[in-house]
Amino acid sequence: MYRKELLGETEDWLAKYISSIDEDREIAREVILTLIEHVLEVYRCGIIDRDVLCKIFRELKKLYNNIEDLYNNPEIYKYEDIHEFIEKYLIDRLGPECGGWIGIGRSRNDHVATAHRLRLRKYVYELLNNILKLREVILKRSIEYERCRFIAFTHGQPAQITLFSHYLLSVDEMLENFTNLIIYILENFIEKCPLGSGPAVGTLTPIDRSREASDLNMGIIYNCLYATESRDYFTIMSSILTCLAVELSRFINDLIRFSDMNIIYIPDEHCATSSIMPHKRNPATLEIARARISIIIGNLVSILNIIKNVGKGYYLDLQEVTPHVWNIFKDVNDCLKILTDIVDRLKVNEDTINDIINKTYLTSAETVEYESINTKKSFRIVYMNIAKSIREKNVKLLDPESVLKMRKSLGSSSYEQVRFLIQRSRESIEKQREVLNSIKDRIDKTIEKIFNECESICLKS
Repeated sequence: MYRKELLGETEDWLAKYISSIDEDREIAREVILTLIEHVLEVYRCGIIDRDVLCKIFRELKKLYNNIEDLYNNPEIYKYEDIHEFIEKYLIDRLGPECGGWIGIGRSRNDHVATAHRLRLRKYVYELLNNILKLREVILKRSIEYERCRFIAFTHGQPAQITLFSHYLLSVDEMLENFTNLIIYILENFIEKCPLGSGPAVGTLTPIDRSREASDLNMGIIYNCLYATESRDYFTIMSSILTCLAVELSRFINDLIRFSDMNIIYIPDEHCATSSIMPHKRNPATLEIARARISIIIGNLVSILNIIKNVGKGYYLDLQEVTPHVWNIFKDVNDCLKILTDIVDRLKVNEDTINDIINKTYLTSAETVEYESINTKKSFRIVYMNIAKSIREKNVKLLDPESVLKMRKSLGSSSYEQVRFLIQRSRESIEKQREVLNSIKDRIDKTIEKIFNECESICLKS
């Protein structure tokens, strides 16, 4: 709309090339919510009267509740972005003397940055909910397999005797740490409000930016240029999610390998057979998830490469970043859901595990330690003697059950320590679930507060 007004008619291909209308579907509700808050603030500082506020609010509320109707309008695809289309929509519906007020004291720059952050908060809530669901399933299976013997691998080889619960709880603690990190980034980078900053350096409209931030249940970004030009909330969160995806990929690799070794049995719903070999059970969803994680890494590289090329200010390059961010969230969420379902229903083949244990020397390290401590002989001397006995196939090692009872170090795979880790996980999940509920509360109360205040003003006689 603005381009045609200022520059006259332009080639259709240009409008199509730079349009972000399809990508803006992801943030449509957040754009509308941001506009409602903006119009409310413009009213509160005396720029528009109550009648204008109420007319604009009613139209925006309809759009908020009927996003698909908005996108079913073929006219939308003639515009550069959703911000431009909504302004034209309001002017057409209410006339320029009313709908035309939507542009005062604002820019697409501060509004899109606000909408991004509101949408990110919802995505983070969904992500954390999926992480906690996986953690809860891991905890449940850890309790079920608390005393199930398992094999710890180093260099891809059977290394030490362990417990399947201990293995699962190692994944759980990784997820716990990422959850804490994501919550920190949400509260200290994402939940900061750019609204009212204008294109780059503020506006003449006497907007109370602190009040807007409070309405949106956010802190405030003070410097208006930083508020509009920064995309660190994208780069940091995308980087963390990519690192999480890499750790999930390592877990996926283990599950595929354990399945190949017949140590675990993956549910049929996650397996495909061969087109020619009917005996095959291929771990299909895990293989696709592993490939998607490679795509996640590619999305992060694209985000960083786009942003590094622009200075401090708004450039259209930045609109090309957002689809990569949403794709990262979607793929990580899918991986979490797949893993949750697999862990919840996989079976451990204890016969295969015991067969491997009986054919290997999984307690050699503990035997060396035990003899060194009890005979007062140097660790390395005992080590060399037992290594020689193993080569000669004339060695007597500690039995696995004794080792699982004897380990003392904090967090080790002894029966006692696994019970401690299970209790620690249970308490951690409860605390993180409380934080997650508070995030959901902030999302819901933001919408409720803004809508209720506008409704209350409009109901006044």
